[in-house]
Amino acid sequence: SGTIPADRSGDGFLRAYGEVGWLHAVVFRIALGCSEVKWVLSDVSNREQPTQIYKHPLLTLLHSINPFQTSNEFIALDTIYQELVGESFWILNYNALGEPAEIWIPYPNKMSVVPDKAKFVKGYVYGSGADAIPFDTNEVIHFKYPNPLNQYRGMGPAQAIGVDLDAEMYSGQWNRNFFYNSARPDGVIQFDYNLSDEQFDKLKKQWSEKYKGVSKAHQVAI
Repeated sequence: SGTIPADRSGDGFLRAYGEVGWLHAVVFRIALGCSEVKWVLSDVSNREQPTQIYKHPLLTLLHSINPFQTSNEFIALDTIYQELVGESFWILNYNALGEPAEIWIPYPNKMSVVPDKAKFVKGYVYGSGADAIPFDTNEVIHFKYPNPLNQYRGMGPAQAIGVDLDAEMYSGQWNRNFFYNSARPDGVIQFDYNLSDEQFDKLKKQWSEKYKGVSKAHQVAI
């Protein structure tokens, strides 16, 4: 009926990151901390005395990621996605030798998981309609937090406080409108005769110019 706001979708929680200040602060701090972790590769064939490996194609890949993102930015964005919607996807681009040469991170809300009875997951599809891009399971690494209602998709901490996020956003909008223009009509101007369209528009414009706005609030109308 329009009296109750609709539940946030996946992209709604991603938008909340830029709409609710404390959510942005908390998630960004977590993402920044994760992005500052240094990658370490170790040979654990001897588990009692693992040997650190300093040069390896995997380390090179994790440090270079792709031509348009740094490793820090990539991991930060990966963490933001997981905290907001509970999952992220890494798409692997292979070179001529069949080795991963680049890693890309798509918008998780645009990625679909294709179930399979035998293999559990048959593949992935990014986008929809004519622009949809299919991926095999060996091209995608799916990271996700456990979701008790859907084992194919993740559930993030932000999704557990969807109502609180909406309350924060709507109360903020209400307060902004209150200070911008009182958020309510404090009075009614009524005439005993019908105004022409020209008279109505002129009166409305004059009233707004004199009394509308934060700097003109609480003035006495003459």
